Amino acid sequence: MTTHNLKVMSAMAKHIAGKDKMRYYLNGVFVEEHGDHALYVATDGAIIIVYKQEGKYENKSYIVPSGLLVNSQKASLKEELCEMTGTGRKISLKVGYLMFEGPTIDASYPDWRRVLPEPGYEQEIADYNPEVLMRVKKFMKDVGYAHNVHPAQNGGNAALLCVEDGVCVAAVMPMRIINGARADSLTRKFW
Repeated sequence: MTTHNLKVMSAMAKHIAGKDKMRYYLNGVFVEEHGDHALYVATDGAIIIVYKQEGKYENKSYIVPSGLLVNSQKASLKEELCEMTGTGRKISLKVGYLMFEGPTIDASYPDWRRVLPEPGYEQEIADYNPEVLMRVKKFMKDVGYAHNVHPAQNGGNAALLCVEDGVCVAAVMPMRIINGARADSLTRKFW
């Protein structure tokens, strides 16, 4: 078993991970373990959060369902860390003296690195859905980063929000404007 940050993963599941039955593979937190760190990734298509957790890990990846993370966090009286083992299609979380088990999400997670914006400077300004930005703010508050977030916007691309110590990055996709409608139009659609 390896130690993971249950507080961060459950906040990602609660505020960021998808809820759509059609894109079920987004309805959890993708855990990508590397030798000296693990990356937690959650997205719903409009927001993506990537969090880096230092520690000793195996080289594997899996998707932990949101329900398992949120329910284990609630039942464990707000413990911050858990020991987690993924074996094939089953995941086990040990939180203090409690053990939670459930199936992993049996799917391939999208290539999340592709959607993170590249640095650059454009003249175009994008519009962002305030509700989506508030979800990022709630996540950051839940994990203790409410005052250390630094946003950057790259033209019509995603806005990038970085935490001061570099362990967490969020990208928020801009709203689409249909048929050249102005930003204040009611015809906005979201990605």
